[in-house]
Amino acid sequence: RTEVFDKMNNALVKKPMTLYDIPEALSKSEVSRAQLQRLMDEDETLPILLQEGRADKVIRRFKQAHLAEQEEQNSEELVNPVQRLQGQVFTGVDTLERVKLDEDLPEVPEISGLTEALSDAIT
Repeated sequence: RTEVFDKMNNALVKKPMTLYDIPEALSKSEVSRAQLQRLMDEDETLPILLQEGRADKVIRRFKQAHLAEQEEQNSEELVNPVQRLQGQVFTGVDTLERVKLDEDLPEVPEISGLTEALSDAIT
């Protein structure tokens, strides 16, 4: 009986099957546009994964994302901690002061009845 429990405890955990094994050295190397396009033409899953059919559009999208990320990091470095805290406080105050529309307010029957009675009394 202990053998069964030992087998259960020592059983290998089944992991999802890896579709692509990428060596570490290749993950740090650059791929040219022509190489990427060739890979996309040969492997029909790459255009689906990358959501593009052309390599130049993929490269442009990733470069724009990288540049936006760098700009965000640079802007965060330029803002001192006091200004960052002020921004967080002002954002919190804005959310608290935001005026709720009538659509957002719950319907209270007593208040509605009182409002109609006052309106009828005035007219």
